[in-house]
Amino acid sequence: MKIIAHRGDSASFPENTPAGWDAAYRNGAFAIEADVRLSGDGFCICSHDADLQRLFGRPERPADLPLAEL
Repeated sequence: MKIIAHRGDSASFPENTPAGWDAAYRNGAFAIEADVRLSGDGFCICSHDADLQRLFGRPERPADLPLAEL
């Protein structure tokens, strides 16, 4: 059986972070699934949610803001 970690080891670390990805591999994950979205100025970012509400308490979507503000 191969384990694919969704957003890394998000139970122990902030999701979509290098620490979370490293922990997922250390705990036996074969691969990591991450969602990639574009910032308002066209940079790729890892963001599972369509908006910033759950993690940051902000209603904007990643596409509404430039990378510097994200």
